[in-house]
Amino acid sequence: MIEPMTRPPHLARLGLALSVVSLACAPGTGVSPAPPTESPVTAGITEPADPGPTAVIVGIGGAPAPRTLNPLLDSADVAVLDRVAAAAYTTGFGVAPVSLELVPEILAEIPSVGNGGIVDNGDGTIRATFRLVPGAEWADGVPVTGSDLEFTHEVLVDPSLPIRTDLRSRHDKIVPGSMVTEDDGVTLTMEASTDAELLFPYILPRHEVEGTDFVDDWNDRIWTGAGPFVFEEYQPGQFLALRRNERYWKRDPVTDEPLPHLDRVVFRFFSAGDDPRLVQLFESRELDVVSLDFPDGSVDTYQALATEGASVDLAPSLDWLHLNFQFGPGNRNAGSLNEYRAFRRAVAHAIDRTELASERDTVPLFSFLRLYRPDLTEDPWGQYEYDTERTASYLDSLGRRLDIDYPSGDGPRLVLTAASERTGTVTMAGSIVVMLADAGIAAELQLEDATLLFGTTLDNGTWDTAAWRFTGGPGRSRAIEFVKMFDPNGLPFVGSNFYRWGTVDSKVQNSATRLYAGLIEDLEATIDPTEIDGLLRQLENLLAEEMVILPLMTHDQVGVAWWPDEVEGPAVNQGQGVAWNLATWRVPAG
Repeated sequence: MIEPMTRPPHLARLGLALSVVSLACAPGTGVSPAPPTESPVTAGITEPADPGPTAVIVGIGGAPAPRTLNPLLDSADVAVLDRVAAAAYTTGFGVAPVSLELVPEILAEIPSVGNGGIVDNGDGTIRATFRLVPGAEWADGVPVTGSDLEFTHEVLVDPSLPIRTDLRSRHDKIVPGSMVTEDDGVTLTMEASTDAELLFPYILPRHEVEGTDFVDDWNDRIWTGAGPFVFEEYQPGQFLALRRNERYWKRDPVTDEPLPHLDRVVFRFFSAGDDPRLVQLFESRELDVVSLDFPDGSVDTYQALATEGASVDLAPSLDWLHLNFQFGPGNRNAGSLNEYRAFRRAVAHAIDRTELASERDTVPLFSFLRLYRPDLTEDPWGQYEYDTERTASYLDSLGRRLDIDYPSGDGPRLVLTAASERTGTVTMAGSIVVMLADAGIAAELQLEDATLLFGTTLDNGTWDTAAWRFTGGPGRSRAIEFVKMFDPNGLPFVGSNFYRWGTVDSKVQNSATRLYAGLIEDLEATIDPTEIDGLLRQLENLLAEEMVILPLMTHDQVGVAWWPDEVEGPAVNQGQGVAWNLATWRVPAG
């Protein structure tokens, strides 16, 4: 995903943007649209009702209180709702920490070729079968059935509803009328795609939601769930309270006790990760747990409380920053040398990624696959260690080739563009410019309004080099989506190769770009997971060998802080959020 708050609308079809919400007037499939509500005004902090003896209060930092509790609508609230989804909603799957593997929740298994859930029809489509956990019930006692999966699909493809782009785009690949519904699941036909594994992050109860106004009726309440907790109370702008689902079907894997262990959980929301109230309320134990993307320097604040008994668990976030090059004819730097691999390698060796990461309390990055499929990566950008002598050697070789004496002047010119509103990115870009200048490259920083940078500049390929953020995520489909952004056959706006590496108008068209295009064709022609994994590894290695981009570092750290004498069980999961294992949390005995 590209810089979430500034991505242009035309990227929506790529799954890289938040769509502009538009409401149609056509009738839907059992639900109907209504205008979204206004964002609530946050005054003071309203206290929830007495949480009870086995309840936990969780502070969510860096996440404004949601204006709607409907996670299927295309809105800015999606991010925070996804962070609490495992506790508050009925989810088809979750994400394992570290490995980022998809793990089944109310689905009995993630369909795959290996388990027979995915079958190649041989005509460009696949048959996918989704089975539900036997005996699973909604909190009101109604069985969860294939009809609920079918209804969820009907809602997600309803053209009258402002459904979030990532969910609609996947369900649009399902062949209309192909879904066969049974009590224990569904079988469907869809375009051959790894998107099948991500079809059901949320599941709706047909018996409750059908016939309601889907946009208006679920802003301040959550439909009946089949997860560990169910809705109790929501104070807009303040807190979301959930209570134990007595019909939850899972049991503790260690003790075989019924889950969840807690009677109640209350989420309180704080817009800024560095909101002083977060630390104050945590230190005073009014918050048992704090979950946030740690801004620069705030990690130490929480770790310092270890002397008083607090615990902190950290992991690099899935947001990551990279340096990229423009290879098309619109490059604003008339003297750009981006077309030469030796120059791109010279740039890579001039940047101290470890130093950049230390400046913002995060970690350097030597592979983008590490944030999608960490089991596949070979950290191929590790070959570009910080070494200004190597930079000088590459520049000397390139100068002799072009008959230019770079050491006698200021060096080759490079223009680095960054979004002016992104303070952290601007600071990092400034450090990169200094590093490049020290290594003999005449670099200059150019700030640009984000709307312009991710609008006409991106469309027309008029930047020279730039730095911006992507977001990784679990599942093969997200990694595939990313590598296809460099497909030489994907010239905008047929594809998404805005870098124009190897495109028909590119200054770089060679054996490497032709090989890459062929590998993408192979990737699109297979559903075999072993073949897909091998191709993803080859594609990443080729991008690194050609130095098409330079992964720099993870954007920040995510973490969770808690008082172990108040609650046991919290652990960080950068792929799913604090609620991923909330069903197993418990209040310590005594």
